[in-house]
Amino acid sequence: MELSSSARSAAQRLGSTSRLHATPGPRLGSQSNVIAPACLSRVVRPHDHALRFMDGCSSEWSYFAPYEADVAAVLQRLREDVFARGDYMTEESELASARYLVDMPRLSTTKPSSIAELLEQEGDHGTHSILDITHVSPTPKRRAVSPLPDAVLADYCLSGTPSREEIEDVYEFGSLEKYVNKHWRGIYIIAYKDGKPSEIFFAGCSGD
Repeated sequence: MELSSSARSAAQRLGSTSRLHATPGPRLGSQSNVIAPACLSRVVRPHDHALRFMDGCSSEWSYFAPYEADVAAVLQRLREDVFARGDYMTEESELASARYLVDMPRLSTTKPSSIAELLEQEGDHGTHSILDITHVSPTPKRRAVSPLPDAVLADYCLSGTPSREEIEDVYEFGSLEKYVNKHWRGIYIIAYKDGKPSEIFFAGCSGD
C-alpha cells in the first residue's frame, strides 16, 4: 500500500529520532517528547512533562508536580490536569495510527467526560500517559506508582534529599531505565529545594 505525499512528508520529518520544543505554559505536571520512527505521534514539549515512545509502541513518560505529603492526592490532581488539557494519546490520535499513513478514514470520537470513561474507551491501548496509573502502592504493582527505594537513589549518587536537577540528570542519562520501563507501572521520587520537599517526580511506562 503506497503512502500519500503528505504521509511521506510526515514520515521524512519524523523518520529519525527527534526532539521538538514548544513554549512552556503553566502546568501542574511536566514533559519532553522523543519519538521513534516505528510509532509516529505528535511531538511536543510542554513544561515539566516528558514522553518517549518505546519498542513495541508503549510509551515511557515522566512528570514533575508540586509536592504535598499525600502522594496519592498529588497523583490524582496531576491525572486530572493531564486529562483536562488533553495531554494524552488515544487510538485515534493524529499520527498515532497507521491509518493516517495510508490515508484510511479516521473514526471521529467524542472526548470522554471523565478519566474512567477514557480508560474504558482505550482499553489495552491505554493513553500513553500517567492517566493509565490509578493509584499509589508501597511496592511495584500494575497500574500503580511506587517509591524508588533509597538504596537505589544512593547507587546513583543521589543524596537522601535529591534536587530536581539531580533527578533530571540521572533520569536523562538512563540510569533509572530498568525501574521506569516496566509496562503499566511507575515510580516516584521526592525532589528537594533548600533542604525541603518541593516537587514529586513521577515516571513510568504504559500503552500499546
